[in-house]
Amino acid sequence: MIFLITASARAEECAAALERAISERVSVVAELHSGDPGSANDHTILNGARAIVIDEAFLDLWPGVEDEVLSPAGDPPAIFVNMAISGISRIVQQVRHALHRNDRQQLNAVVTAEAMLRSELSGTLTGILLNAQLALRDPALPEGAATKMREVHSLALELKGRLQHHDHASPPNKIHAKMAGKNV
Repeated sequence: MIFLITASARAEECAAALERAISERVSVVAELHSGDPGSANDHTILNGARAIVIDEAFLDLWPGVEDEVLSPAGDPPAIFVNMAISGISRIVQQVRHALHRNDRQQLNAVVTAEAMLRSELSGTLTGILLNAQLALRDPALPEGAATKMREVHSLALELKGRLQHHDHASPPNKIHAKMAGKNV
């Protein structure tokens, strides 16, 4: 859900245009009374928001409101627009671009975290494989322990193969395309 915080007379028209353009529900917040459910200060409504669109005129009416509203909201991007001078198509374009930029940043963070985890696991698996091979070369290793060590070695090889196969099967550009909804 997208929250549009504005007191503009064009709020509902803008919300409808945004809903059509991004295929996501848009909720207009026009009040800042902390006790009212549905107001911008009712922080429970902002949880889970994909983005918060804030009319700059709203900031002039209530200075400091962006900190009060955005701090408890968590991660959604704040998109500042000027409904007094911008046409609705321009606002829709700004919001669409900001959402795409945020999606790309989140995807890049996921891809980076995946690469780091893959690298750490690969290093650990290399250590397991090396130690298993060294243990298997020891003539004093009992046969029961050798059988278990071969199983550990085999499982580590299988896991390393999966990591390497996945690495080649899903390069970042294919992942990006999938997230963007394009056929690959």
